[in-house]
Amino acid sequence: MLPNFAMRLIITLLLLLPGFITQASTAPITSFDRLSLKHGLSQASVYSIVQDNQGFL
Repeated sequence: MLPNFAMRLIITLLLLLPGFITQASTAPITSFDRLSLKHGLSQASVYSIVQDNQGFL
C-alpha cells in the first residue's frame, strides 16, 4: 500500500510543480525608494499596503 501511495504522491507533485513555478515567476515586482513621515505617512511603521481598483495605494 505504501509504494502505491508514494507513487501517487510523486505523480501529483510532478503535475502541480509547473503551476507553482509559473505562478511565482509571473508575480509583479514592486519597488520604491523610501516612504517616511515626510512623505505623508501617518505613522513610522507600515504593516501592509493595499491597492484599490483605481490604482491608488
